[in-house]
Amino acid sequence: MKIAISGSEGQLGLAWQAYLSGDLEVSKSIPSAVHPGYFESIIPKHVVTGEIVWIPLNRTQFDLSTPELIQNVLDRFKPDILINTAAYTKVDQAEEEQAIALEINAEGVATLAKACKKRGIKLIHYSTDYVFPGEVEDAHLYPQGYPESASTNPINVYGETKLKGEQALLNIGGDFLILRVSWLCGFHGNNFLKTIIHRAHTQGHLKVVNDQIGVPPFTKAKRPMFSKLSTSKLEELGIEVRPWQNACKRVVSSLKNH
Repeated sequence: MKIAISGSEGQLGLAWQAYLSGDLEVSKSIPSAVHPGYFESIIPKHVVTGEIVWIPLNRTQFDLSTPELIQNVLDRFKPDILINTAAYTKVDQAEEEQAIALEINAEGVATLAKACKKRGIKLIHYSTDYVFPGEVEDAHLYPQGYPESASTNPINVYGETKLKGEQALLNIGGDFLILRVSWLCGFHGNNFLKTIIHRAHTQGHLKVVNDQIGVPPFTKAKRPMFSKLSTSKLEELGIEVRPWQNACKRVVSSLKNH
């Protein structure tokens, strides 16, 4: 099996690479003889049988705003699965750079969806809680978090472009999976958890907002006040969702060891 990971230098992309390279004690990786500079990971048989080759692709190698590049890369590597973590994520700047955000988050995803469908590539696409309005009242309406069926209504440009990307994928079809995430926290990249830890080390006291609600998964334009997403569908599939407290301790421990 061959897996391509777009957005390989972002928080999600780096987390996927850490997982496949064995940082989570699931696999062992060796330099690839097939694609120099990449890796091959042997997954234990109790997880899946066979060899997995994973290919990290940064923005220079795989730019969602360049359709020709998308086509060329997919034809060159011929992945079985493409994990798309690439996106325009500058929430504040998106208010001024609407065309660029739309080009990457919506038009780029549409191009990607068509290319994957044409080649029979399974596409895993990451979206965001920002497709929902995030009203405080929704915390009472959806105490377990927004379900996938909840009505979408973005309150900023970033959310609008991500929603259009979802809609393009749904309209085009193919073999795909959309995963919405919120409040990403992990060892790699910049995130809320690392910011709090840094400030705790450098400042005498902390001032943090206490009127936003969310569930951080672990790997100023107008923001939603309620960002909790339901995990019921994952649990129905038999996927264990670890308590965030345990995942938080794991990430903090990793940061201390580095």
